[in-house]
Amino acid sequence: MARSTTTYAPKWQCGKTCVIRVPSKLADEIMTVAWALDSKRAKKYPRSPGKVGILAAKKARMLALKREVDHLRNDCEFSAPGEVLFASPTDSTPNGLVIVTADGLGGAVTSIVAGNYPLDFQTLSSRQFSSESRAMKMADRITSG
Repeated sequence: MARSTTTYAPKWQCGKTCVIRVPSKLADEIMTVAWALDSKRAKKYPRSPGKVGILAAKKARMLALKREVDHLRNDCEFSAPGEVLFASPTDSTPNGLVIVTADGLGGAVTSIVAGNYPLDFQTLSSRQFSSESRAMKMADRITSG
């Protein structure tokens, strides 16, 4: 995946950059002069991205990471965090439900809740499982027996 310029702070102080071709034998000397000029001129013409620019760069980075995580989750066939995988009434608790909620990393939580789920409810018990299928099996056992 290509890197975006918004994912890290620029190294040059004087603004946008371009690619130039120079003889290999002169490259180190030319870069030394370029860095010195950039440093000297940056003191005359300070440039700050400001708080808005920094926040925009961080937001862009977070969005890129979210897309990458979503892609990985899809490849692994994991459900999204907070996704309800199972919801069924239970006979053992009046007005109770057995809920299985994905953690987004392949695991899930099986909970017994009472009340008006998901708006106004109380969690009576819950257990974390390392896989969604194990959590679903436990929920199935609770509701059928």
